[in-house]
Amino acid sequence: MPAPLAPPGTLELAGTRVGGGPVVVRDAAGDAIATIDLRPGNDVALTLPPGVYSVEDSAQGGRLTLSVEPGKVSRFELRPDGARGVVGEGPRALPPVGPQPATATSSATARPRWKRVGAPLLSAGLPGLGQMVNRQPGKGVGFLLGALALGVGAAVMMGTSGGTDVSSKGLGSNSFGTEAMGAVGYGLLSGGLQMLYAAQIMDAYATAAGVSGPRPRSKHRVSLDLTRMATIGLRPGDPAAGFFPDWSLSVLGQVARRFSVGAGDLSIKQGRGFERTSIQGGLRLHYRFLERDRVWLGAAAGVILQGSFSRPAPLRIPEDAPAPASEGSFAAVPYAQLDLRFFIVDRWSLNLIPRVSAPLAGPRFFNGPGDRAVPSGAATLELGTGVGVYF
Repeated sequence: MPAPLAPPGTLELAGTRVGGGPVVVRDAAGDAIATIDLRPGNDVALTLPPGVYSVEDSAQGGRLTLSVEPGKVSRFELRPDGARGVVGEGPRALPPVGPQPATATSSATARPRWKRVGAPLLSAGLPGLGQMVNRQPGKGVGFLLGALALGVGAAVMMGTSGGTDVSSKGLGSNSFGTEAMGAVGYGLLSGGLQMLYAAQIMDAYATAAGVSGPRPRSKHRVSLDLTRMATIGLRPGDPAAGFFPDWSLSVLGQVARRFSVGAGDLSIKQGRGFERTSIQGGLRLHYRFLERDRVWLGAAAGVILQGSFSRPAPLRIPEDAPAPASEGSFAAVPYAQLDLRFFIVDRWSLNLIPRVSAPLAGPRFFNGPGDRAVPSGAATLELGTGVGVYF
């Protein structure tokens, strides 16, 4: 005989937010099963099969995941300060609207407001210090040791990428492979250090503010990304492997659900001694194809437009000879990329971005001493690390 079906459960939706707002209930596959304009005092009870459901706060862009258990009631409340959920309990009275008399709060649950600002600032000054202030010494020591390990490792790899004491740099030496591997190691370790540094600042704030589960703002209007794209290339002279970083800012507007358009890779670069200046910016199209709690996956395509101008080094020439002209170049760099975004707090994400690009019409210049560039037409694999914020 077939096993009896489990009894259904109940998802109760209630609102105390002035003016209410629309909410969307989705099943585990992400399909919408109900869209409700939830007003204060207008409670709605849905009888659903047992399982995991998400309820989206369309007005503020938050999302809450709740499990519906057989014969039990799960509750979603749309409140002025966001959304809250309770799993596996019976109906509860709605909290009263308006100011309420102050009540005593136990020292175990009290959260000093100064820590919301102080803890992340302390972590910015010394990794892990904010966690220690939040009474998480083990986590704080872990962040500090992790940052030290990544920093020391990156410094060692940076030294290795410059060749060895007994060999010359370049393709003709037996140290070229070591230089390339050192540059790759430096890029990975320094990128990991940047991500860990940003993560522990966000974690310090989340703990101080009591944020246990972030609600990413999927309904944001504008996003800002600060990113370091990095690749390995050949340095001029006797060719040697070098690490080429490219720091930039991107500003995108979300024009439709999950689809954003805007300016990407905005930056100004200065070469050694300010002898070369490169200005770049471009257009980017981005689509977010997966949202799972605190993880987003997306893809983007775009083009970087870069103009570069250099001033020639002074030469000893006759006084009546014409002065050497400045040199300039232009490059258009089309690219395609994937991005993984991980949220620790509601509005901030850690970003990991692999990209494939190829400059056209001229070389593409990067940050760093000298003329660090990849030639025109050279396909390049880059890895980006950074942070994003959403408004």
